[in-house]
Amino acid sequence: MITVVGWLYVRHAAARIEATWSAHTSSAPSRIYSRALDLYPGRSLDGKEFARELEARGYRPAPAHGPLAPGQYRAGGDRIDVGLHGFRYPPPEDGFEGLPVRIRFRGGRIASLTDLSADSAVVDVRLEPVVVADLLDRHMVLRSPVTLQRVSASLVEAVLTVEDRRFYEHGGIDPVRMAGAALHDLRHGRLEQGGSTLTQQLVKNYYLSSRKTLGRKLREAIMAMVLEHEHDKAEILRAYLNEVYLGQEGPVSIVGVQEAARHYFSRDASRLDLAQSALLAGMIRSPAAYDPFRHPEAARRRRAAVLGMLAARGTIDPAERERASREPLPRPPRQRPLDAAPYFVDYVERELARRFPADTLRREGLRVFTTLEPRMQRAAEAAVGSGLADLERAHPDLRRPGLRALQAALVAMDPRTGDVVAMVGGRSYRSSQFNRATEARRQPGSLFKPFVYLTALEDTTGHWTLATPVPDSSLSVRVGDTVWTPHDFDGSEHGMVPLRDALVHSYNLATARLALDVGLPRVVSTARALGVQGRLEPVPSVSLGAFETTPLVMADAYSALAGGGIRPDPLTVLHVVDAGGSAVEARELEMRRVAPAGPVYLVDRALQDVLDRGTAASARRLGYGGRAAGKTGTSSDYRDAWFAGFTPSLVTVVWVGFDDNRSVGLTGADAALPIWVRFVEAVGGSPDQPFTVPDGIRTTSVDSATGLLPGPGCGPTREEVFLQGTIPSRRCDSVGRGSP
Repeated sequence: MITVVGWLYVRHAAARIEATWSAHTSSAPSRIYSRALDLYPGRSLDGKEFARELEARGYRPAPAHGPLAPGQYRAGGDRIDVGLHGFRYPPPEDGFEGLPVRIRFRGGRIASLTDLSADSAVVDVRLEPVVVADLLDRHMVLRSPVTLQRVSASLVEAVLTVEDRRFYEHGGIDPVRMAGAALHDLRHGRLEQGGSTLTQQLVKNYYLSSRKTLGRKLREAIMAMVLEHEHDKAEILRAYLNEVYLGQEGPVSIVGVQEAARHYFSRDASRLDLAQSALLAGMIRSPAAYDPFRHPEAARRRRAAVLGMLAARGTIDPAERERASREPLPRPPRQRPLDAAPYFVDYVERELARRFPADTLRREGLRVFTTLEPRMQRAAEAAVGSGLADLERAHPDLRRPGLRALQAALVAMDPRTGDVVAMVGGRSYRSSQFNRATEARRQPGSLFKPFVYLTALEDTTGHWTLATPVPDSSLSVRVGDTVWTPHDFDGSEHGMVPLRDALVHSYNLATARLALDVGLPRVVSTARALGVQGRLEPVPSVSLGAFETTPLVMADAYSALAGGGIRPDPLTVLHVVDAGGSAVEARELEMRRVAPAGPVYLVDRALQDVLDRGTAASARRLGYGGRAAGKTGTSSDYRDAWFAGFTPSLVTVVWVGFDDNRSVGLTGADAALPIWVRFVEAVGGSPDQPFTVPDGIRTTSVDSATGLLPGPGCGPTREEVFLQGTIPSRRCDSVGRGSP
């Protein structure tokens, strides 16, 4: 009977092992990456900013002398020497093997690149993407399985020396080691020394609890022998090295030698040297006690003990032991990648969830390459944080505790591609995971006005030009049972003003009258074509942005203005690659013309004036001297403060407000514009990049008051841009009326 029961248990153990072996040995979370950083002479980047890019990727300062290992850098004067990591880029690109490079900087730009291994100039290199996040399952385990060929020989030897010297001699259990452990336990009266082989440890991690009982130890021994019978030593060793627990990063467990090598040394397991291998092998006994970041002296002593074991076995000689003992311990990176861009990661994760099953994302090790630019993301988070703090210092009544606090959102896009390069969804992800950049539906106010003016300027008959006088005077419009009566911000009426000035100064009365003249259905149609989403109804108040939408939607619409009427779809995911390196998904760039280039250019010219002499003129006082276009926005009762600013290569939308719709009491120029200035100043802002002038644009002088060609006795003139065929043919006369 005992034989039958034993045979049945062995059969059960074998079936259990085989049923889950593949899932255990290959399971890994999907990893989200930022965009890589292309380095080439002439790129706008200084040494200080480049060092921050290196630190964001876990690179560490190298000793003052000696060769550079991958993942190390050495700064001095106008140069930085860096050992670039190798990296597998998504198909069809080739993998990059990594190399030591010297980068010289001059005047805020890269001056030259030199391959230090060949002492020759290189045209360009890539700094690998930042690991932005890992899509962990409920167990919160960070793990990247690797083959034995991708683990350094020194680490394999160190692990076997410390954990299981007779690994290649036993069949799953080691009677000699077990006997020694049993004597120790009998001597101390309790179960302390496990005597477990590496195979037994693997069984415990995969299939059993960690309780120290005789029953569990018996099951562990039986399953270890079954495992050795079903799988060869190489498979078992690989599985163990990928499963061993080696530390903690906040709530996340660091599991496997590959993740541990990246976490502690910022390199792959294949590149670990003797000192690093000895430290990791020694940590297996107690990762918390020997954590080099938290307990460096204990880690140093443990590493020395492992080096002593290796020397005693004859694996290393005394000189190697001495050199490895003198190696410095790793220092914690200054920036933890797992905390990067949380609102962006949430948005990407929701996009992925629409296309992949949850189990695939959490366990199949996909590599997701995104559009995120780490430098811009850091600048965006800093701008939002400092901008809100400044507002609360200047206006103490804005301070609210906890979830009632003043909030902000920022979205930055490349209008040439639709790439979302930075996203901030609130002042603190820890306090609130609600992403205001993509989910908060708020009234855009005057941010909508450019679409009214674009609709008018698309009329190629010349009925409306930037010089056309429009009335900024009171009006009342009956809408159903109510009467809609807008007012200008300053409570005044400004009479007849050039269409350009009505937009530059954001006059409500002139804009509402223009929308009614052009036709509200046409205005709504234009806005929808540019990507504005929401309940856009052809009612008078829509002309002043009285509907709800999100910052991401407005950034998309303004990308069409920045792109000369060509609108890309917002893009966050570029490539998805499986664990084997094969492409699973590659997103295509989707662009379409949504407005004629000429009228868009006219609107852009007026929006450049907004920063020079309009509602956003305070940007110049805040120190922004670049060339850009933009528009302020303030919703009714000051509930929402907006600013959208753009160049041909960067569109940024900022929103500031309270989640409960309370009044901020500030305009877009007061609350949102300073955040935009901080952001674009930090990232460079392309200050000298001009907007492309499309065909058919003409410039001429016109009378400022009438918009007609200058005539004798008329008032001041101004230069104005027109679409071909819309330049006025009449001249003004001395009393301000047109004459043939």
